[in-house]
Amino acid sequence: MNHETTPRHRSIPSVQRLGDDALLLTGDAVTAVHWLLNVSISARFRNGRNVPTNVAELARQLTGRGQINTAAGGFGHARADVIGVDEFARILGLSRRQARRIAATIGRLEAGRWVIDTDTAHHYARNRTA
Repeated sequence: MNHETTPRHRSIPSVQRLGDDALLLTGDAVTAVHWLLNVSISARFRNGRNVPTNVAELARQLTGRGQINTAAGGFGHARADVIGVDEFARILGLSRRQARRIAATIGRLEAGRWVIDTDTAHHYARNRTA
């Protein structure tokens, strides 16, 4: 086989620019944007600020991957899309108190308890150890 004419496997980047105002996000890029939106929306809620409509719509589109919006569910029901501080501490290998401090920046209060989106928690754990 001639190596010069054989197509080489090239990985597809997770962000591709399709034009001046269009990006194609895949894989980790989608997870990163989802995490950023969760942090931003949580901070705005904590500070009593409204979430801009376009930001809320983008978040809604990203959570359309089979996840349930955490604001729609009731407290006390087991849900696969969020985890509590105890589970977050276990994933990070930290104390509950340390995990609660981090949860205050990337999670949200739900019925008086901190919850963290499962994807966000795992993304944080991967980037923390990288």
